[in-house]
Amino acid sequence: MKIKFLSILAIASSAFLVSCKGGAADSNGSDSTATDSIVEAPVSGSFTVDSVASVINWSGGMVGIPYGHEGALKLANGSLEIVDGKLTAGSFTVDMKTISPTDTNYNAKEKKTPENLVGHLSTDEFFGVEKNPTATFVIKSVEEGKVIGDMTIKGKTNSETIAIESMEVTESSINAVGVVTIDRQKYGVSYKSSVKDMVLSDEIPLKITLVGKK
Repeated sequence: MKIKFLSILAIASSAFLVSCKGGAADSNGSDSTATDSIVEAPVSGSFTVDSVASVINWSGGMVGIPYGHEGALKLANGSLEIVDGKLTAGSFTVDMKTISPTDTNYNAKEKKTPENLVGHLSTDEFFGVEKNPTATFVIKSVEEGKVIGDMTIKGKTNSETIAIESMEVTESSINAVGVVTIDRQKYGVSYKSSVKDMVLSDEIPLKITLVGKK
């Protein structure tokens, strides 16, 4: 009888240990150590560019002289396509009539004011905003860290590559920042006077900030 009792006790102890290793069952009979994993699918969809929150910052300088101007441009509209969390297509339109200087390199006594600069940049010698009130960029392809597309300014189209500095995508919004330096000569942005035109740098750096919402 003593041997039989010990055998029963050993079996009961083994069952208890197996039960502990398997986890305690809750009132519904489920294993409390098991967890339900929730896997969120990558974001996909079309995002409309917010023309108020988005902006393009530009700068222009002179050759061999530490002097120049900086400013901003507003967007008229745009859209971005996201598939599985990645940018795949899109375009945006720039309102060229929103040229706005942001630097302080002016002297009213010499008739160098932000208003005069805007007037100058708006003429046909530069961006000709009356005849060409918008500029556009259309995405053609997206590679690792860069966006390649067609940029159109003053009716002239050239391929440009925008380097992506940052991009954050959520289910309801996108915030992307990219930089590109364009050659103004390729778009016919130049002085009629070749002497004056040679003083200006051909390179115009742009920082593009796009904020989009579904």
